[in-house]
Amino acid sequence: MKMYDERIISYRGRPLFQTAKISSPYEAANRLEDVACFFYILKGCIDTIEASGERRSKNQEGLLKSCGNFISRYHPDQDGSDFEAAVIYFYPDVLKEIYRNDLPPFVLNDAKAMPPKKVVGNALIQRFMEGLFVYFENEELMDENLARLKIQELVMILLKSNYFEGVVSFFQGLFAPKSATFRQVVENNRFSNISVDQLAFLCHQSLSSFKRNFKLEFGESPARYLKNEKLKEAAKKLLHTQDSISAIAYDCGFQDPSTFSSLFSERFGLSPRAYRQDQIRK
Repeated sequence: MKMYDERIISYRGRPLFQTAKISSPYEAANRLEDVACFFYILKGCIDTIEASGERRSKNQEGLLKSCGNFISRYHPDQDGSDFEAAVIYFYPDVLKEIYRNDLPPFVLNDAKAMPPKKVVGNALIQRFMEGLFVYFENEELMDENLARLKIQELVMILLKSNYFEGVVSFFQGLFAPKSATFRQVVENNRFSNISVDQLAFLCHQSLSSFKRNFKLEFGESPARYLKNEKLKEAAKKLLHTQDSISAIAYDCGFQDPSTFSSLFSERFGLSPRAYRQDQIRK
């Protein structure tokens, strides 16, 4: 990955706050071990594919990343400039040090978290990030006490934001990790545009082990299962939505509309357009 203009503020020898530009478009397989993070996009957008599925985050949006393997696809900004983001890292040991006995109860058990009485907009998160940039220009101002306060401030802002439910789930997973099952990872990503190799990576398995376990779990090869699942979903969308053929192709995880049309015709005996028209007439 060609990363440049990288700035890092460390906490006891580990990166805590970071900004970087990444030459884009670019795709990478990543691994977060014993650390999670809040990814704030400054320019461009990013597609992330992980155990829980796929999502896209755009300019001025935040993304909470849990521990584990994931695939990132970085896209340039609308003006053509490279992808740029700021990252705040959440280390479980640092969070436990920050909160000590004041950790919200829902993080450690199944107690239901109450949503905020008033939800703050993304503008407050943006202002927090803007304030953080002062310290990248003056790193000597950021001591350990201030670093802990900034982390605590971000957590409180996120808990009062539109991200509330995701934030609660995120911190519950960080303090009491629960691994997704093999089947869950596969089903969460069956409509993602990823290869079998990449899906094996998300499952933390070698390709040979993944194929063997997949056959035991699903009764067929990964390639056949994923193709059939995508085609079945595409057929549903053709009948129940007005989406274009191209949009359906990409939504169902096909690389391009022509490949989708060819595979669809092979499976159903009709082109996607003809299939839609034929079903409407019925």
